[in-house]
Amino acid sequence: MMIRTLLIQVSLITGFGGIACADLATVYLADGNAATVELVAVDRGQVQWKRNAAPNSPTESFFRSQIKYVDFPTTEQWRDAEEAFESGKFTEALRLYGRVLEDKENHFYPIPGNFVSLAHLRILECHRGNLNPAAVAKQSKVVKEESSNLPPEFRTLSPTIQAWIAVSEKKWDQVLEVLEGVALPGPESFFLKGIALENLGKPSEAIQEYSGAYVLNFGGSTKLTQEALQRSANLLVALKDENRMSELQAQAKIYRDLYGNGKLWSAAPEWLTKLADGEIVTMNAEVGGDFDPDAPPPAKAKGSSEGAVVVESAASAALPPLEERDWILVSELEKHIYVMGSGPDTSQPQLKGGVAKSDDGYLFDGTGGGIIMGGFSGNQKFTRVAIRFTPDTLDGVLYDLNQGKSAGFGLYLTAGNLNFYWNAVGRAKPVNCNLGKIAANETTDLFVTVFQNGRIVTRLNDVEANFQTAKNGLGVKTNVTVCIGDVVVNKDTASADGKSHPPFEGKIQHFSIGVGAGLVPIYESEKAHNGGKVIKFIPPPTAEPAPAPKPAPADPKAAPADPKAKPKPAPAPAK
Repeated sequence: MMIRTLLIQVSLITGFGGIACADLATVYLADGNAATVELVAVDRGQVQWKRNAAPNSPTESFFRSQIKYVDFPTTEQWRDAEEAFESGKFTEALRLYGRVLEDKENHFYPIPGNFVSLAHLRILECHRGNLNPAAVAKQSKVVKEESSNLPPEFRTLSPTIQAWIAVSEKKWDQVLEVLEGVALPGPESFFLKGIALENLGKPSEAIQEYSGAYVLNFGGSTKLTQEALQRSANLLVALKDENRMSELQAQAKIYRDLYGNGKLWSAAPEWLTKLADGEIVTMNAEVGGDFDPDAPPPAKAKGSSEGAVVVESAASAALPPLEERDWILVSELEKHIYVMGSGPDTSQPQLKGGVAKSDDGYLFDGTGGGIIMGGFSGNQKFTRVAIRFTPDTLDGVLYDLNQGKSAGFGLYLTAGNLNFYWNAVGRAKPVNCNLGKIAANETTDLFVTVFQNGRIVTRLNDVEANFQTAKNGLGVKTNVTVCIGDVVVNKDTASADGKSHPPFEGKIQHFSIGVGAGLVPIYESEKAHNGGKVIKFIPPPTAEPAPAPKPAPADPKAAPADPKAKPKPAPAPAK
């Protein structure tokens, strides 16, 4: 392979005769010393740098054999991928790390610590998060090939990864043997042991291991917790032990309330649903099946327009009391639909036509009418919409605001595609954003935020997207009205996007819209509606103490820092 020499961050340097500014890197040497330097060149044989930016500063050279690894300046693509990974959005992170791999010109340097090699390692971690044994086994071979370009501590596969490989090969005894070497087993180790014991025909022992997985991981990876709960409950069903009914009931309730959008998994017996609802039942069915290493991760359980998504009983026992939280779940709200202008909303929903209120939202029968909500000023810079809905059909108006040719926005289902339309007043062309596909009878959570600079940020379930529109908010200089479920705001029945849409059919569990001069006033209005609490669709993960920041070494003899540690911007208020 041709040796590649690369000047680092040339675009940030005004000229080699007078360097204005360049990103710094930290070089960790094999002798234990480290230095924060300005890189000059990197190739397979050596690394060159300057210790300061003075024009006459000497260039130092070190051979690759003298260097442990380099902590290179990050790129925007790498930071985006890391943010998705740290947020547990593994599928999105896989796509973003793929972009890093495609852009080798800016991410590959022939020295340990380069971002291409680290991306291969992160892709392996994403496959673990997605519970995909076959992908873990395949990617582990790639990581082995990249080992010489990784920091030393990542060049050996951990026992947990070796266990995933054994699972992919269905070597169940080997899974247990490998995990015996884990000094402090975590949720993943318990989960893998459960898989092995289940397939070795030891259900009681497997149930015990699965409990270690979902108890220790509560608030962590949703997929691991959900799968451990489901498999443990299935084993309890198959055991038909009437003495363990309360244990089975607790697991079914937690799964249903926190991970199933109010329902159990599709293969769960009907009597288990009744048990989760608190009815006295007798075990009369079996649910089983081996863990298929090549199968995709379990699909998200579908919701329905029947029944409520609630947090109660065993599930609520894991949550702090409402009075101790600064957030509130949608299922705990007294008002399921409201709008927020400059202060607390005092208006009441006006129900028109085929819509009826239920305990956990509003039911729409598809005959038309909708809910009218208004009384807020459209002459604002920021707009934020939150909605949870469960459609029975794949076409319909979720909400619509139409001020004629002046401005408007709306959310529409068309053949299963969720489209957000935005037309700011007197500005550039409208934006029609396709947010993704929606399935019938599946509960969906969506946030849409339109920022002052015209950027639109959406979060559909756990997938975030960005769009750009005119640099202005809604910009309507009058009080405006939103119709939920249909288009009946104006004398004509045209939607904001000018197209014909049927009325919505299904359930809307929550809808709120806030407008203001900025995000902070919107959040303050939201708190005013909800007793000082912001809304969340699902409970947030349990917070862990953040590690103390490690200062950059002051001199070459300073202790090495963690190569994975990257500075992170302060997060925006979470929903």
